[in-house]
Amino acid sequence: MTYKITVLFLVAILVNQGNADDNYKLPKGHLKPLGQHRAAEGHIDVLNEPISAEEFWSKYVSQRRPVLLKQAALDFPAIDSWTDDYLRNFYGNYWIYSAKINEKEEISNDQGHLERQSLNDFISTYVNESKCIDSQLPQPMQRDVLIPPFLSCGSFTTAMIDVHVWLNTGNSKSSLRKDASNTINCLLNGTSDWILIDNQHAHLVPMVEEIAKDGSTRSALQVNEVDLQKFSAFSNCPYYNATLAKGDCIYLPHDSLYQVRTDGVKNMRVSLLFSQSVSHLKKFNNQDCQTSKYKNIRDPMFDWQINSHTTPVVDLQDPNLYREAAFQAFKGKKKIRTDVLLRRLKRTIPDRGSDHINKVIKLIRKNLQIENKNVVTTDEIADLPLQSWINLIYYFDLDPENPLKYEYRIYTKKDIRSIIEKTIDKAGGINTRKFAVFYEKLLSGSEQSANEIMRKFDTNGNGKVSKEERLSKLDEVLGLFANPDGKVDEIDSNESDISDGEDPLRSEETELKKESAEIGNQGIPEQTDSGSINDEMNEKKSSRDEL
Repeated sequence: MTYKITVLFLVAILVNQGNADDNYKLPKGHLKPLGQHRAAEGHIDVLNEPISAEEFWSKYVSQRRPVLLKQAALDFPAIDSWTDDYLRNFYGNYWIYSAKINEKEEISNDQGHLERQSLNDFISTYVNESKCIDSQLPQPMQRDVLIPPFLSCGSFTTAMIDVHVWLNTGNSKSSLRKDASNTINCLLNGTSDWILIDNQHAHLVPMVEEIAKDGSTRSALQVNEVDLQKFSAFSNCPYYNATLAKGDCIYLPHDSLYQVRTDGVKNMRVSLLFSQSVSHLKKFNNQDCQTSKYKNIRDPMFDWQINSHTTPVVDLQDPNLYREAAFQAFKGKKKIRTDVLLRRLKRTIPDRGSDHINKVIKLIRKNLQIENKNVVTTDEIADLPLQSWINLIYYFDLDPENPLKYEYRIYTKKDIRSIIEKTIDKAGGINTRKFAVFYEKLLSGSEQSANEIMRKFDTNGNGKVSKEERLSKLDEVLGLFANPDGKVDEIDSNESDISDGEDPLRSEETELKKESAEIGNQGIPEQTDSGSINDEMNEKKSSRDEL
């Protein structure tokens, strides 16, 4: 009898286990291609008529909102002329970078997979060897590409960085990736489908740690077989789609995630890169925009001009970011002593030995035109030609994807402690909104970095910083900033800045107290229970939810 009961009991367990297995469902889209985990939120905005530069900036660039511009590239000479024979005959001797498409037809955009070869060699082999071009456009070829009127005037004229070219046999998929620059991607041949993920949902997307020099990086997701058991958070990630035909252009905001799927016998596009800094302007400069028209790329608008007869260039950085980084070294002042500026910039130079550091200091003095100056002003920095910053790019380790890495080295523990003390709320926590305002106003720091610092305090992930979180994380967060205690205080005690008036030198701490009092008088509200880092970010991005 006991034996029968035991057998029946085991059978019941097995049956229940089988039912449990039957009831368990794999996440929707598991091991399926990217985009099958949920329905798309819809297609991004489509513009069938020309748009002015100011409207393009106000509605899309400043809002970091993608848009499809129909037939914006139909007047490009390259649309009709760039056949394989034409490219081989007229530009075959120029060098480009190419990448192989792997067995799953997924494009690898990693620099380590790029191969340098002549355009003639590529044209002769790309169909059989399943390759693509992913390279800076050789300068002579730029005569066949135009800058649309909505990008050829006003604030955009000082923001253009470079132009890239993409060419492959079609029927391929890129990795899911993001770029540090804004881009206008114009399709010259074939069709392409895009998946786009807003930066506000980036926390749901697993990324690889490696970041290219230009700030681009890719997701850890395998786009042909998305593992939603390993990366379960991605199941909740919203996305939009876009479909491009020949002659269409798409605006892609900086740091927005995207994947491209190409079709057609040959798929070809050019990308116009422009600085992320133009997205954060307070006001658009509309100069000459009333008469703006298509311009040839050979006009002196782009920061990087390389003829590619010798070696093509990849991973170009935005020189405008270096100008902004120099402004941060002023910590909100209008003018400071030259030796103070140099001391702060010296912290950002990669430590490759004293000879290297001394060489870079000399280059800074020369290119910033401060060799014979005791005091330097922000106006003088603003008036420097862009070439000054291009000359310095190769000697610094500025990561355009993560400005906080730079700000760790510019700002000190004393700076951050002072801001925190001024933004403690009534409950003893940190008013995250007030911290962001003070951080930007007093130190000229970035909003992105201010929010990231607050997240380091926010251990429970609720978007707020309690008294307990502030006390438990304070030493850890302060320890991230330039130079440990003692060394920092020793340096900073000698870093007195010139005041904005004609008075003698005064300490940074006194200046911070005065400026913080002025900001406090502007009536920044105390943070309520509903106020949080995420609330603030969502408020600013709400206008982009309806793409």
